[in-house]
Amino acid sequence: LTLTLEDGGTQTVNFSTILAAADNQALTLEAGNILTLVDGGTVDLTPFLDNTDNQAITAFSLDDATGILTLTLEDGGTQTVNFSTILAAADNQALTLEAGNILTLVDGGTVDLTPFLDNTDNQNLSIGTGGVVNESVEVAISGGTNTIVDIRDADSVIGNETVTSLVFDGTTLTLNEGGNTPRTVDLSSVSTDDQYDDEVLLRTPIDVDEGELVSPTLETTVEQVIQAIAPITSKAARVFYPPSIEIDASVTGTFTVDLYAQYIAQFGSPVVSSGGSIPTYGSGELDYHVTYADPAVFNTGTMAISPAGVLTYTVDAPPVDYNSLINVVFVVK
Repeated sequence: LTLTLEDGGTQTVNFSTILAAADNQALTLEAGNILTLVDGGTVDLTPFLDNTDNQAITAFSLDDATGILTLTLEDGGTQTVNFSTILAAADNQALTLEAGNILTLVDGGTVDLTPFLDNTDNQNLSIGTGGVVNESVEVAISGGTNTIVDIRDADSVIGNETVTSLVFDGTTLTLNEGGNTPRTVDLSSVSTDDQYDDEVLLRTPIDVDEGELVSPTLETTVEQVIQAIAPITSKAARVFYPPSIEIDASVTGTFTVDLYAQYIAQFGSPVVSSGGSIPTYGSGELDYHVTYADPAVFNTGTMAISPAGVLTYTVDAPPVDYNSLINVVFVVK
């Protein structure tokens, strides 16, 4: 008897010891691999089946609690494998990574991860030569790919970051930059300390004019200091005599002398000093005056002084005693 199995394989059964050659009994195959003869006899064919279906496994799952591995076969059937004697119930072991790329399981097992690493750690950076001057720079990575980095500003427009003006109109501060929208700051809420001079106190009160010798009064505000100084500086303090100079009046005629130049020559380079220097004014900061000239010697009607301090004078008659005077004063404007 030749049996054909569901996977295409065949098995043979020798009935020579069971059936006589002329028995010719009909056979039926019942569930459970039982072969039934027409006369009612049966034969269990189970031992003749190899049960080696060799089906592919399409899925699997592991029950961590029981250690049972369930395999799903391609025909929809399942097979189970008991791993409880192989794996502990708590197989979800913790892992630690030690030096040397060694992965250590909680039960002491280890796995060397070195083959899975690319060993490109600790790379170095260097500046390459592929950049464009003033525009980009090439960054070279050891063992990697070079990268070009644009070092220009975002819009590549030169000059639009230059501040062209800073304007304050009393409430708004405006910053103007070349090529950019003006930036403004509203300062209207900021306190502007607009105190008057009589409201501003001195850090340390002082006696500016020393006017009261018995009971001196200390000035405590800016206004008081101004009032105390004004009488001192407003009149007499602005008038001073230039240094004495000698002019030749031994012959008649019209001559000039630069009074300002003589003043600077002597005040700017004194013969001897105790220390420091003498403050001087510019020629345009002064007014020049002749307060007296000997009319027996000088023609006062033609005498004149320029705004720069040059005196023009005429000698009508040399002095009989070889000595005469011209009196000059300078006034700070």
